[in-house]
Parts: sequence; C-alpha cells; structure tokens
Amino acid sequence: LPKLILQAVAASERRTGLSLQALKKLVAAAGYDLARKKTYFRRALLSLVAKGLVRKLRGSGASGS
Repeated sequence: LPKLILQAVAASERRTGLSLQALKKLVAAAGYDLARKKTYFRRALLSLVAKGLVRKLRGSGASGS
C-alpha cells in the first residue's frame, strides 16, 4: 500500500500535490479496496508523512481538515 500511495503521488502532474479525495481515487483505481481497508490506508498515509516521504501541505490529521 505505501508503494501505491507513492506511485500515485509521483504520477500526479499537479505542482500543488494531491487532495486526500484525489489520492483515494487513484489508489482505488489501482485495485485497492478502500471500502473495506480505509483504516489501513490512513495508517499507511500517516506513516509516510511521519517518515518524511510524503509531505502534508495543509491541515491536521490524515484528512487535512
């Protein structure tokens, strides 16, 4: 899952990054079942932010609001 998230962010051509909704849409299109595994998605995303591999631009928490 972290590889899917990093690939989705890398494939994005937007200079300002991706919203959480756009990231979820790209990961779901890659075949990940977000309806059943959304907790794992949030944990993976927060761990990537904590490691410094993905940078959060706005907000607090995994939702960014």
